[in-house]
Amino acid sequence: LSRKVFTNGKSDVELVASLYADSLEESFASVRKIVLTRTGWGDNEATQLAAMLPLARNLQLLDLRQNWGIGRPGAQALADAIDARAAPLLQYVHLARNSKAMVEGPLAKACKARGILTRMEA
Repeated sequence: LSRKVFTNGKSDVELVASLYADSLEESFASVRKIVLTRTGWGDNEATQLAAMLPLARNLQLLDLRQNWGIGRPGAQALADAIDARAAPLLQYVHLARNSKAMVEGPLAKACKARGILTRMEA
């Protein structure tokens, strides 16, 4: 947005940024299921998702199957979010066909500690 030209200059940039943020928060709060199967994601994307999970107040299912690029750093970021009680209604995380770090690492342990069911098979 900072590279866009607005009629009222900087004040419009701030207004539009605020409107975008409000819209994102409102939309993400209502999401009940996130399916990210075979996205080709890695640690950076998993870390960004982890940062968004606190907004996912109604999320019940998170499907991360077949994202081999998510290793220990991404799994740890997601685990930290789960440990911090992000996505308070989360009941189920699908981790099949992922790296060992995802299936056996901190994310699986964080889910277990919170009583979130995980599925490791396809």
